[in-house]
Amino acid sequence: MKTFYRLLLLSTLGLALVACNQQVGQYPVGIIDLERISKETGHTDMAQAKLTELRNGLQKDLGDAQSQLQNDMQDAQKKMGDKPTEEQQSEIRQIATKMQTEMMQKQSKATQALQSKQAELITEFRNNVRAVADRVAQQRGMHIVLLRNPAVLLGNDKQVDITDAVLAEMKKAGGDIKPADTDETPGEKQ
Repeated sequence: MKTFYRLLLLSTLGLALVACNQQVGQYPVGIIDLERISKETGHTDMAQAKLTELRNGLQKDLGDAQSQLQNDMQDAQKKMGDKPTEEQQSEIRQIATKMQTEMMQKQSKATQALQSKQAELITEFRNNVRAVADRVAQQRGMHIVLLRNPAVLLGNDKQVDITDAVLAEMKKAGGDIKPADTDETPGEKQ
């Protein structure tokens, strides 16, 4: 009985493998290295510069807000004099708690703004690459384009890697894409 189930399982797996092999021929797959494209088009450097600029601005705003809150706290303490009553001390603690909460909210909003900008830059880049990758894949008769991911993709035939073709098309198109490894302006021929 166990032998029967083993044979049934093996034959099912064999049929599945045959079906998969036939489908690969019918639906060719292309692979792109998005990280390499990002580096070689200059997107990585551009995105990092924009995020650094935003981070610096947010840090300045947070520093200004913290200074203002500290000044407000000092003013409140000065108004209560050198020997505040128990009620005044309680009021100072409430003000301090409120100011800490405000600062934490500002920090949270700054973090969200930075994450949002990073997601926006990634989405914009992926959409630009997707348009070019779709064109290149279609020209080669490929129906699916996957991102190279070492955790998922253990290896591939070099013929399905369309990274170089996508890079060439992006460089040819110019636009706001500047190759990171040259001093060319966008759209210039090498």
